[in-house]
Amino acid sequence: MVTNRLPLPDRLSRNNRQFVPLREIRFSVWETRVQDYEAFCRVSGRHYEPPDFQQTPAHPVVKVNYFDAMAFCKWLTEKERDENILEDRQFYRLPTDLEWSTAVGLPEEGGATPEARDGKIRNEFPWGKQWPPPAGAGNYGTPPRRGTTMPVGSFKLNALGIYDLGGNVWEWCLEGYKGNPAGAGREWGVLRGGSWATSSRVEMQSSYRNVVDRNERDVIYGFRCVLGTQADDDQQ
Repeated sequence: MVTNRLPLPDRLSRNNRQFVPLREIRFSVWETRVQDYEAFCRVSGRHYEPPDFQQTPAHPVVKVNYFDAMAFCKWLTEKERDENILEDRQFYRLPTDLEWSTAVGLPEEGGATPEARDGKIRNEFPWGKQWPPPAGAGNYGTPPRRGTTMPVGSFKLNALGIYDLGGNVWEWCLEGYKGNPAGAGREWGVLRGGSWATSSRVEMQSSYRNVVDRNERDVIYGFRCVLGTQADDDQQ
């Protein structure tokens, strides 16, 4: 269901941030870019350490942890409310694990949590069922390996009009991951989609969850935002 309580499906925000309808939310068509995150850092005074490879303002921001991504969403919400772009009940956040699965085109996975759904559906990839990935499937670590990020939107969009759900950067999701045996007592997060360094068939599957400490920053980790409303989120 697409709610009519949000802006129109072709909503265009400032700085060319575009969103498409997905369930009761709007899903960003691009990963958060360097130019978006640098604007946040300039205003907030937050330090950003760029990667050791060259990026343009249109590349996806990397070396951000879960808390950096959450802070960006909070800042963007407050900024656009102050500018009367958003209503008070509208806000940006990270996509839930289930929303991300819907965006990438997975059928019902079963299970109420990311850990229960993890890897349940085999041999489904963002580009389809073909293996190895066809040319132009995304920016992965498979040939022709580029060894770095690519500007967002460099590859074909999916059926919902969303770019880079496979490859380029791993994307943080909202929920945590429970029961990771690798380290009790740590706060584990979920990343989806693979990156420019991913070449494993298992990790390139759409249902794969990358379980990472939420404090960790890496040149393969990024994020994208969704736009929701308080009423819709209360129903989830």
